[in-house]
Amino acid sequence: RYDIGNDYENYYDSITFLSGYDLSGVVPFLILEPSAIMLPILSVSFGFTSLTPEIVIGIYALLFFVMLYLVLEHYKTHSLGLLLLFILMILFQSWDWVKQGVSVMIVLYSIKYIEKRNPFRFVIVVLFGSLWHISAIFLLLLYPLRKLTFSSLTLTMFLFCIFFLTELGIFKFLYTAILQIVPLYNEVYENTKYSESEVDTTRTITFIILCVWYLW
Repeated sequence: RYDIGNDYENYYDSITFLSGYDLSGVVPFLILEPSAIMLPILSVSFGFTSLTPEIVIGIYALLFFVMLYLVLEHYKTHSLGLLLLFILMILFQSWDWVKQGVSVMIVLYSIKYIEKRNPFRFVIVVLFGSLWHISAIFLLLLYPLRKLTFSSLTLTMFLFCIFFLTELGIFKFLYTAILQIVPLYNEVYENTKYSESEVDTTRTITFIILCVWYLW
């Protein structure tokens, strides 16, 4: 699956690059890319072998499946969970994302501690998830918001409204705002194919169909 996506290829190259350093040598990498602490740690830890990228990505894949199993086991929904894993392309996208895929599964696992009213374990699991991708830390807000409830219909209509507003271009200003406030983000992305001025993926048929499919 080496050619499944550009992210996957970049991770492979990054792990190969990092494997040649010790932990002190990866500090500049963490300053430039602070979102994934575990990536350089694992890359350096297994730098003694020529199979470093395969081992590190294998660890990510294994942790993804372990956490997925624990989530499905907790809710006793293996059949439906595995079906959604494939038909919603979660499995295939997680192979491309690598870091985010693991983090998402860890956060899904942490939700059971919200249900059990155990804030300590919830925080510990979310912080563990943030080591694989820093975005997980924002999910700490879920605990104080746990008492909010929405019907399925209300939530679905809300998501469709967000999707509709996205198609109208209402949220395009957010991209510019993010570039201005997030350190290094502007320098990394402003002149690349990922910049808003170069491509607008939200207007493509693929994106629209995929969003409607997810929402349904």
